[in-house]
Amino acid sequence: MDSINAGLERMTAPAETPAQPLLPPVLEEVLLATLQLREKEAARELTAHFSQFFSSAHLPPALHEVIRPFAELAERILMLPNNPSRTVALVKLLESKDAAVRAAVSK
Repeated sequence: MDSINAGLERMTAPAETPAQPLLPPVLEEVLLATLQLREKEAARELTAHFSQFFSSAHLPPALHEVIRPFAELAERILMLPNNPSRTVALVKLLESKDAAVRAAVSK
């Protein structure tokens, strides 16, 4: 009986092997580089998305001067690091630009 218990203990005892990394180092580097590239692509897409709203090409010439300061500030904000606060700044600037255009065309 003792030999059976000893055998069971050996079978159920945790293996004493060092923890293995989840990914081989080369694969981990490739994955990290891929994630960084996707982050840069997402930042470029967000920049393009917001830039379109500060264009005045589709508006009458009289409104170009109304939009110009907002477009210039948007360009500066887009140079800041891509983070949630930058997005909030762009959204609020867009709201301000829209209000200024409405004020300019209001009767």
